[in-house]
Amino acid sequence: MSALTEPTAIDGVSNFRDFGGLTTQDGACLVAGRLYRSANPARITSGGAAQLARLGIVTVVDLRGTVERTKALADFGAAPIAIRATPIEPKTSVRLRETLAEPGASAGQIRDLMIDSYRGYVNDAAPAFGAAFHAILAETDGALLVHCTAGKDRTGFVVAVLQAALGVPRDAILGDYLATNLHWDRASAVGHVPMESNAVEPVLVADADYLAAAFEEIEKRDGDALAFLHRATGGRIIQRQLDALIERSA
Repeated sequence: MSALTEPTAIDGVSNFRDFGGLTTQDGACLVAGRLYRSANPARITSGGAAQLARLGIVTVVDLRGTVERTKALADFGAAPIAIRATPIEPKTSVRLRETLAEPGASAGQIRDLMIDSYRGYVNDAAPAFGAAFHAILAETDGALLVHCTAGKDRTGFVVAVLQAALGVPRDAILGDYLATNLHWDRASAVGHVPMESNAVEPVLVADADYLAAAFEEIEKRDGDALAFLHRATGGRIIQRQLDALIERSA
């Protein structure tokens, strides 16, 4: 496992790790220590908040839906951290909950809905993701943390698109995405999905086919991740913002 996918121990936060540090296809490197990802930090301790501050994190971008985030808000105490809520509420979320509640629901049905959800990220949900991308790329004063509930799907997609737009090879992107399966504490999903359902497993994993479906949709509609990024943000990003996330050797 690369250093990139190794988690950083933050008190009360699951699946926390730097998603910079990867080498791009042209031999440059994503800046490390600027971009972090995690599961919902609602259980963060005062010590954990102090750890975030020591890492230089000044902004937290919360991708959870409006109602979803009211159920579990993080308290960063005295740490100088600003929260930017950019709600993403995929249309398939209701279908997922309804299907999971059905006695005869199968894991195959849920997996298909998860794949549809990722395709929807590129289509119906693109403007909502665009707001998140804009918030992330606009941060220039310090480090940033992006999260949803598990740090798996919405966060995984945001991270993968940024890495792809910056030139990281697909296999490295996939490795970072799948690392959630090692580092996310599933217990945090209790109360968010019906854990007693026999069909719930596909909701609890990062699956290579989910991310592949999203990239297939991007390639079909936009051509590549950078073009998708421009469409999703309505052209609000500029090259200088992307260049700031890349380190090149002299």
